[in-house]
Amino acid sequence: MNKLLDWNRSRWLLTLLIVALLLPVSVAHAQATDAMQVNESSAVASFPTSITFTLDVAGDTDIVEVELLYGAARGDTLTVVPVEMVPGQRIETQHVLDTRIFYMPPGLI
Repeated sequence: MNKLLDWNRSRWLLTLLIVALLLPVSVAHAQATDAMQVNESSAVASFPTSITFTLDVAGDTDIVEVELLYGAARGDTLTVVPVEMVPGQRIETQHVLDTRIFYMPPGLI
């Protein structure tokens, strides 16, 4: 019975130690995030040929990657598209989705 109590106590102390070690890492990571200001984020449909997604965003550090995540309003799936852009602290970019190829029926967006 003593061994069981020692094992439970050891397991409890080990769990507390792991939590204590990970807690400062989580707080530091949250503080490391930089502020972003979104000036424009829009999607304009030109039915039936295309949807133009526009993004204008600024940050304290260089933005090196932009991905577009879109899907139909009542759909079960989403699509991720890497957007062409030049890295910098301010990004102004567009992505045109050709809906003749990637068909989306009217009323879904």
